[in-house]
Amino acid sequence: KPHRTTNRKTAPDYRRQMAPASQCNGASCLALLFKCATIAPPKLTEPETIMTDFRAVTETLFVAPQITQSDIDRAAEEGFTLIINNRPNGEEAGQPTNDTLQAYAEAKGLRWLHIPIISGQLTMDAIINTSTALADSGKTLAFCRSGTRSCTLWGLSEAKSSDRNISDIVAKAADAGY
Repeated sequence: KPHRTTNRKTAPDYRRQMAPASQCNGASCLALLFKCATIAPPKLTEPETIMTDFRAVTETLFVAPQITQSDIDRAAEEGFTLIINNRPNGEEAGQPTNDTLQAYAEAKGLRWLHIPIISGQLTMDAIINTSTALADSGKTLAFCRSGTRSCTLWGLSEAKSSDRNISDIVAKAADAGY
């Protein structure tokens, strides 16, 4: 090990800043001990489960960022019938796989579709598949990393398959925060 040197003129000597025990006023030491003894330790609680924000785009379509099994439980409780995953597997470290979430959702009685979209690479097949899925479904939750791809995919499928005005589609997406 290299020898460490300190400049005694600039290095603080913390031992000098502490009063020796012989100089401790009994009353002040007791007061400090009493104060420390009466401070209650923080209560430990179970960590809160942070639920994903399901944003309403229409009365039957909601969009969200990455969901978890807790979110699938919530979706089932809230009457969703279909979940569309727009994330490709392995897009991000720690992301649950499609198969894991799909099996969990199906065990809860929910339909599941995987229409993966690589960010910035929307395809006509994905637009058509989304349009077909939404035409046959009830309350639907679509998700991706942030929700933006899912909302964009909905907007493009609406523009292709409905008589809805483009301004209305854009306004609905904006109202949902996208």
